[in-house]
Amino acid sequence: MAIQLDEDQRTLDSAQALIAELAKADIPADKLLDLDLPKEIEKLFNSFNKSAYENKELAEHVDGFTFWGLVEWALTYDYDNWRAKPDRDSAARFLKTVSANLKRATAPKLLIVPVRMTRIQAPIQIKEFLIVPPQGTEKDFVATIEAAGFKTAKIREGLFEHMERTTGHNLIHRPLVIMFTKKDQYMLKGQFHEMFVRQIFPVLRMFDDKFSVEGPPATLEIMSGDLSEHVYSSVVLNLEDGEMRREGLQKTGGELFTGLTLSPERLQEFRANRFDNMIEWLYTSKGNLSKRVRNALAFYSRALDAKIQSDELSAFIFAVIALESLFSRDPGVPLRATLADSIALLTESTVKDRLAVSQRMRYLYDRRSQIVHAGNDHVARDDLRDSLKFCSRSLFEILTQASTWGDVPDADLFSEIDRRKFS
Repeated sequence: MAIQLDEDQRTLDSAQALIAELAKADIPADKLLDLDLPKEIEKLFNSFNKSAYENKELAEHVDGFTFWGLVEWALTYDYDNWRAKPDRDSAARFLKTVSANLKRATAPKLLIVPVRMTRIQAPIQIKEFLIVPPQGTEKDFVATIEAAGFKTAKIREGLFEHMERTTGHNLIHRPLVIMFTKKDQYMLKGQFHEMFVRQIFPVLRMFDDKFSVEGPPATLEIMSGDLSEHVYSSVVLNLEDGEMRREGLQKTGGELFTGLTLSPERLQEFRANRFDNMIEWLYTSKGNLSKRVRNALAFYSRALDAKIQSDELSAFIFAVIALESLFSRDPGVPLRATLADSIALLTESTVKDRLAVSQRMRYLYDRRSQIVHAGNDHVARDDLRDSLKFCSRSLFEILTQASTWGDVPDADLFSEIDRRKFS
């Protein structure tokens, strides 16, 4: 991918107009970054920005903060020459300078995020994400990514070891989620958070709950002497030049405690039960039903995070919020009865079982109200277990149905629930 702004005539026109006005107003280089520029120049800057962002590749891969940093640098770098000759050739050279720097910002790269409380038996690929076991050495890491089809330039001697140390040895001692991307350093964080943390990760957790395996839970971690207790940063590897840098986790979703045990065989079982169809629907659907489901998945995942960290109160509240995100209708419809009946109708097939689930959910909703309104902060283990179970089963049933419906409004879900009253 190459973003060549100098080849777009509208962007070239707006760049030439901007440079010409800067020359006419005799703005010195040290004033370019001032916030108090003349209104006409502000208007031309905005026009240039709007024209540039009509480029689809720029809009999809480069954050505005990155773009303006490159524009300001390119203007100030050779500003006296632009100002002395504010013609079309100067505008083209200016845009070529910006484009050359955009090429580096959008170079193919891997975002590498260590994850805690996770067992991975062998590398697995889901969409643009590769999930791998602890790598141990630089040689093992390079072999793993090359086996997945990623060819990297030679990593500078000593750089990988430096990344090991500065990540608290998480880079080699913990499982990794690796994302291929061409987005810039700001947008890649949003891509990881939106696609993995808010969609793929919760769906994996949902399947992990439905198709459970025997053995010790992944939440039992064995710590080596040099391994940091927490994961504080991710790593970005530029595939073109082999350079690596650390990135904070604040905008990627924070430290991930997955609690997952994954293997190629388990993923095959998931895929036999429409896992790929569900992920594809979440990726592509734009209707308000998909928005409901994404919100519910996010709260479901937060509930599991809280449970892993022994915060049962938060886990219970987040689980009920997830259910409210799925099933709340018009303000005039009583939420307690709506949740109870919707979950019962979706997850059970007999009158007896539906009645039991409905009564149990009414009780859980009453417990939620006592916590929120009366400050009762005790959550029984069975109440947390059932609230999470209702989340997982409801999400699984909705995603199973919705992945066959396509891009539909949430009214289709409510129609299906109403239909099941008579089935």
